[in-house]
Amino acid sequence: MLKVEICIQGWIDQGWTEWFEGMHISYLEGGRALLTGVVEDQTALFTLLSRIYRLGLPLLSVTTHPLSQELKI
Repeated sequence: MLKVEICIQGWIDQGWTEWFEGMHISYLEGGRALLTGVVEDQTALFTLLSRIYRLGLPLLSVTTHPLSQELKI
């Protein structure tokens, strides 16, 4: 499992949380949005990135952190 932070240029309505696999959406200065949450593996991460691409939102950064075994949900 990976903890993921994805920063994009543009705003995503909170209603899109389910479409983004339950990722938390927060808003940053400069019209940016930050999606944070946990994904199962890199395939799930690729799915999220593909959805961002299909919406035409510019990807600014992707940060991942492996979760240790004791933190698994």
